[in-house]
Amino acid sequence: MMFDREYYFYGKHADMVRKLMANWNDEIGASVFERNLDVYEIAPIIGWIYNRKAAEERDENNKTRIFRDKIHDDRQQLLFNYRNLMLLIGENLDCEERMEIAFRMDDKDVERKKYDELYNSYVLGGVEILYETIFNNLSLIHISEPTRRTPI
Repeated sequence: MMFDREYYFYGKHADMVRKLMANWNDEIGASVFERNLDVYEIAPIIGWIYNRKAAEERDENNKTRIFRDKIHDDRQQLLFNYRNLMLLIGENLDCEERMEIAFRMDDKDVERKKYDELYNSYVLGGVEILYETIFNNLSLIHISEPTRRTPI
């Protein structure tokens, strides 16, 4: 079954997701994303738009996870993203094959594995794009200290 277990980001992708969720302004409580699930939801779309895929760096000592219950709560959105991505990336397949991959393989873990890996590569590529776009350009943005008001 799809999206029925915990998901882990490993290695540099775990570091990137942590930083994307980090509170970088205590006064206003600002972070780019509130939850790592939010990153997981948007990343494959960003990865596909920018045609960026990345390989997983399996590092058991450096990982961050999305709990199963959180994945289950957002399963419909995750399935929507997966199905759309499978329809979009199957340009070399006929319509029936794309429909099979996107809609009829939910319970076929073995047959679906290569497509899950492809999806995950877009997830990780999207994480890299988000991180690079936000944090590499941070030096271009001048964030001034808030003006302190003096008591009257």
